[in-house]
Amino acid sequence: LSGTASTSRYLANFMVTGTSKFYVRSDGKVKFDKTNFAYSTYTASTATYAISTKNYYVIGSNVLTNGNRVVVNLTAGSSGIGIAIPLNSGSTGLSDYIAVGESLTMNIFSSTAANTISGISYTTNGTSPDAGNNSTFTATTSLTVNVIRTASSSYLIYYDTPSVSGIITV
Repeated sequence: LSGTASTSRYLANFMVTGTSKFYVRSDGKVKFDKTNFAYSTYTASTATYAISTKNYYVIGSNVLTNGNRVVVNLTAGSSGIGIAIPLNSGSTGLSDYIAVGESLTMNIFSSTAANTISGISYTTNGTSPDAGNNSTFTATTSLTVNVIRTASSSYLIYYDTPSVSGIITV
């Protein structure tokens, strides 16, 4: 127990680096310390590849460094911006992070309304697109992607925007 007044005496106090994250006081009050909204930011100087003049940027394990939300600062091609999901292993890929039967949801936001996201693709080598793997949609500043690994080399990629939803089978 800590504190001297009955309202400040702790029955349980869980701390991280000297800060109370959760505690129960002797007067019955319970407090949880707030947690900041975690997200990553990503700025690339050049696109990873282009499909029909749309710049595609790989958003994988190297970009998602602080939770599953990422704000992207990207440059559009003449037909817009596309997001590429890397299904390879290694420094960018997701196959080392998602086991068979598991999934990963990513929330991707454009940092500016001028550079909207209007396509999704996947890559199995992390650097170039696989044939016929891209889907385009109405330009948006937010994209939710759910990658499900169904077998060793098989994936389902669900994507959702405010105007359209779809699926890519790999």
